[in-house]
Amino acid sequence: MTPYLSRMLRPLVAALLLLTVARAAEPHPSLPPPVIPDCLGVNIHFTDPKPGELEMLAAAGFKWVRMDFGWGGTERKKGEYDFSAFDRLVAALDKFKIRAVFILDYGNPLYADPGDQSPFTSRANTPEFREAFGRWAVAAVQHFKGRGYLWEMWNEPNGGFWKSPDKTGDYIALAKSTGEALRQAGLLGPKGEAFIGPATSTIDLPYLEACFKAGLLDYWDAVSVHPYRQTAPETVEEEYRNVRLLIRKYAPKDKVIPIISGEWGYSSAWTSLGKDETARAELQGKYLPRQFLTNIANDVALSIWYDWHDDGTDPKEGEHRFGIVSNEYHAGRDPVYDPKPAYKAMKVLSQQFGGYRFNKQLILEEKGVWEEETPNALIFMEGDLLKVALWTAAPHPNSTEEIHLPASAGEFAIVSVSDGSPMRTAQAAHGELVLKTAGLGLVVLQPEKPNDFLRVAAASPRLPLDFVYRWPTEPQLSIPPAAQPAGLTNEGGSSSTGSADGEHGLSGGVKNPLNHEIRGNFVSFMPIPITIAAGELYDWNADVEDYSREAKRTHTEPFQIEIDGQHFSLQQATTLICLNPITIEAFPPTAKFVPVRISNPGGDPFLGVVRAVIESRVHDSDPLLIPLRMAKGERAKIIQVPYSAKSKIGRLRITVHQDFETEHQKILNQPMCEVEIPGFGPPLPLKASDIHVSVDGDAAVLHSHEIQDDVPSVGVPLAQSAAVRLKYSFGKGWKFMRLSRSDTKIAATDRGVDIPPLWPTGFGCWLHGDGKGCQARIRFTDATGQTFQPDGPKIDWMGWRYITFPMESNGGKELAHWGGANDGEIHYPIKWDTLFLLDNVSRQPIEGEIYLSAPTLIY
Repeated sequence: MTPYLSRMLRPLVAALLLLTVARAAEPHPSLPPPVIPDCLGVNIHFTDPKPGELEMLAAAGFKWVRMDFGWGGTERKKGEYDFSAFDRLVAALDKFKIRAVFILDYGNPLYADPGDQSPFTSRANTPEFREAFGRWAVAAVQHFKGRGYLWEMWNEPNGGFWKSPDKTGDYIALAKSTGEALRQAGLLGPKGEAFIGPATSTIDLPYLEACFKAGLLDYWDAVSVHPYRQTAPETVEEEYRNVRLLIRKYAPKDKVIPIISGEWGYSSAWTSLGKDETARAELQGKYLPRQFLTNIANDVALSIWYDWHDDGTDPKEGEHRFGIVSNEYHAGRDPVYDPKPAYKAMKVLSQQFGGYRFNKQLILEEKGVWEEETPNALIFMEGDLLKVALWTAAPHPNSTEEIHLPASAGEFAIVSVSDGSPMRTAQAAHGELVLKTAGLGLVVLQPEKPNDFLRVAAASPRLPLDFVYRWPTEPQLSIPPAAQPAGLTNEGGSSSTGSADGEHGLSGGVKNPLNHEIRGNFVSFMPIPITIAAGELYDWNADVEDYSREAKRTHTEPFQIEIDGQHFSLQQATTLICLNPITIEAFPPTAKFVPVRISNPGGDPFLGVVRAVIESRVHDSDPLLIPLRMAKGERAKIIQVPYSAKSKIGRLRITVHQDFETEHQKILNQPMCEVEIPGFGPPLPLKASDIHVSVDGDAAVLHSHEIQDDVPSVGVPLAQSAAVRLKYSFGKGWKFMRLSRSDTKIAATDRGVDIPPLWPTGFGCWLHGDGKGCQARIRFTDATGQTFQPDGPKIDWMGWRYITFPMESNGGKELAHWGGANDGEIHYPIKWDTLFLLDNVSRQPIEGEIYLSAPTLIY
């Protein structure tokens, strides 16, 4: 079958498939729909609200609260349960139609070793502990069943709230036995209660996968995570995608398990958010609606902000400044707490979008907008009413850039979410609404009268966030009914197209809700002119003729339409995810070659060639062709690309080609993926005698450290250089160590290394991990005295691994920063005052040792 004939028959195939499409599975009915504010909540720390407190909380628009449901406080005598405190809380919540996420957590001294302290998990590995916890959980869920609550399995078991010897295994055993106890009691299932977990501290993928692999998704109706960060909320999107992929890999068939953001906020005490508390509180207020909307656009079923009110009065203590209202309670006053900007933003968000359901996100043309400022345009609908949430991830205060929203001619009201006041009106003309990004913030756009283009955009099916396939077979895309606007049937949207010719297909449609005819032109590789009558749904089936085996890439499908002579571009994005990609990773060069690892995580047999070109400041090298053969199950191979260490710093461009044959044609040396790998500077000298170790954090926390030249018996892979060993110990509490290079060329008060004029984009080194979970970071300071602290990975592995740290902002993700200009921009020249930082993020007693080798700047 020719590709053209395949394209012509696809609409027929899609129509036939519609006859056999089964009704898509749905999430647990206790989970809210993507309607504001039904899917938004806040953490609380009380069972008895103060007078006026819930009134103020409800006035902000919150429809959920999340609260610890402590075992130790409700079972003080074995086998006897007292839920009276929570009966009072539930009665108070009912008055405001607020539902609860109750956290089954924190152990019980009745089932712990003598002298054990909260979370009382010293005996969590015993049958007695698990059985008692299960009985208590069943009693609690049974007591409050039928209210549509969510029951969460513990809080941050991967962090400081779990202390048994096997943090992962013991938690999994408890979660599994509790889930089974609830199931045996008839409390789980679509007609029962919703059971969720594991409420991880951050998005801890290894911990999540361990839970999923153990079968906990058989019991859980949603996966809860705590995506804390000190960078912008939009930076979470890739992490959510990784969680979705893990759920897809391990979830039971036909069970829909969404993500829940169960705890996430920004502290107005974090110096990285601003130069003073006023500025930090203002940014906290801007981040709250952006966080909620980012979650909704990423199919997060429920978003819980941490926290309701400040937990203390110390302006420098991060834990005291997460609230959206201040700490002090004012009895007899309205409001009873002083609202912070975040409270006001929440109130405006819920008022402006109250009752509106998320429809879809549009991809906007980036006319003059920097890559890291990609506009976010989210359509929300309530019946026939339409509103758009619009913002950029990182607008500069003095920016002259513009956002171009496609829209039919007409006037729009613009409301700022920061304070709720109408900013101005704007006129859409020539097929778009143009707004300056300077001082824009997050705004709500509402057309004064129905806008023809936006109505068509809203009536079109929404593309899924992810599109998974295995190369070179045909990817299959389906649009579930739940992703479509209310009132739009499933016709034309849930089909899966396929052919044996190696082409990739996307299917979807555009519905014309107007009372007149519109013309369109679907754009793939071949324009297809179409005409859509009023009320008609046009099915489109697009080819993605691409042989890429990259792990992930974003694909946008434009649909050019004409309404009353005006042309518009309707674009959505989906991420194509290849399950058997070919990936390339280069390591620091030795004297004669660059080690390059070709990874084949899918384990498929591979026969092809690697083409390498070194691009230098002087000239590009001749192409070097290296045969590449990987047997079935062979997941990685190291090749050596000749390279002179005396060469100018350049970039290594590698193209992988594969020979393969399909049923219809033979494709020789078809390019599979092309990767431009940054150049590396020479490894920096590394000797223990040149390293200064300084310790910071809570002065009362005990610590020790020892650094010396050493190489583990397993050796340093590839790097061919010596290593230093850091042996460390931390007591309970906040403590971290900074390793700085001493250099006689730098003044003694500097303790830094001047960065050369060619500014680096990152830093890498070999690190031999100890699996203890400390956070790897680096730190450097720019010309204004602004300090930047990029994060590397958590050291949760054993053995050697090459790790990298960003030294520039990328994709809207700013580096953590404070002091100096405090604007997030790196002002050169910079000084590298901390070669490596080891942070005990668990704040629990810990000791271990790591090895560092071949620290290298990346250009």
